[in-house]
Amino acid sequence: MSAIALLPALASQPAVAAEGTRSASTASVSAADDELARRYAPHIWLHTQESYFPSDVESFLDNTHVEIHKDSEDPKQQFYVTNEPLGCNSCTDPPFLYGQRPNEKSVPAYAEVVHRTDNGRATNITDINYWTFYPYNNGKRVCIGVYTPWGCVGGYSSFGNHVGDWEHVTIRFVDDKPYQVSLSQHDGGQTLVYGAEGILAGDQPVVYAAKGSHALYPDAARHTYRHLPNGDTLDDYTNAGTLWDTRQGLKVFSWQKDYTGELSWLNFTGRWGNPKAGCSVSEPITGECVLGNGPKGPAMKAAFGPQMLALDGAPGLFAGAIVSIVVDGDRTGVLTTDGTAYVREGDAYANWVRQAAGGSSLVLSGNRVGVITKDGVASVKEGALDAAWVRQSGVSGHPT
Repeated sequence: MSAIALLPALASQPAVAAEGTRSASTASVSAADDELARRYAPHIWLHTQESYFPSDVESFLDNTHVEIHKDSEDPKQQFYVTNEPLGCNSCTDPPFLYGQRPNEKSVPAYAEVVHRTDNGRATNITDINYWTFYPYNNGKRVCIGVYTPWGCVGGYSSFGNHVGDWEHVTIRFVDDKPYQVSLSQHDGGQTLVYGAEGILAGDQPVVYAAKGSHALYPDAARHTYRHLPNGDTLDDYTNAGTLWDTRQGLKVFSWQKDYTGELSWLNFTGRWGNPKAGCSVSEPITGECVLGNGPKGPAMKAAFGPQMLALDGAPGLFAGAIVSIVVDGDRTGVLTTDGTAYVREGDAYANWVRQAAGGSSLVLSGNRVGVITKDGVASVKEGALDAAWVRQSGVSGHPT
């Protein structure tokens, strides 16, 4: 096949999805989206020593009420506060905080289908955010003195506990085919190519929720996520204890601006848990209190809305957000909002190679790369990613 023969495919590839693609503001989820969400709903392994299990949102709301408190973001912040006192800053006296064991009772996860947009225009990218809720996050036991090779000098304290805990697995689809899996972890996350780690149960990704914190990882191991100034570390531990198949009891919905009925809780913009307390000792060392503020809910997370964005932990290579992703064989290409095209060849860890600037379309076909620039130039290269461009149509010049 010559480079010229690639032109019909190139000309038919817009930077955004064709007219008729579903918008992100659909009021109810379609049958196709519902099927997609259920097919790929993840398996989540909870730790063998886990004490604080997931829960449905309704059980949490039945045991809390709204109070107004000051926090760093809002002097009149809304908090869901437990009806029954905790007992102390690190206590969990209310029984509902222990959640529900998914091997004994069906516990829902909440699958949000988001058709990504670029400045209001549809793209070929769909994210499904699998939101999971835990009534309590158990913090860490940390040295508050100096940590030496022989242990802690100065004693230990716990910190980072908080009522309410939202986590999520995001699966990114390109033309309805799974491409990446993103895992939430504390203030960041980790993104993997779907299936690249070889950890799948059929179509379902298999992930691990850390003991107490419920941060999500692709394997069973010790995960150090922060080094403290005093020499101590903050670690998450994962293993295959209790299996939570989120396909069971899954609740699927599509993104929209406002929700009514059983999903009206998604409109809440405050904090899902008690205000912080017990800050005098641990906060100067770790930046956190014994009891931290409850977290913000899904509606306040960047992943929730339709605007195109990079996934948690994805390399910050691209100057603009991704408009479209193209996959062909062992090559993957992306086109960003600023018109830059990148392609990589090989496995998920191969380097990205910048191909062109000012692009409006990108297509891959075997060992050929084609672009159409915003001023109408169509060019194709054949062979290596650093091969020369051959102009096919439009005004003079080539992509740079």
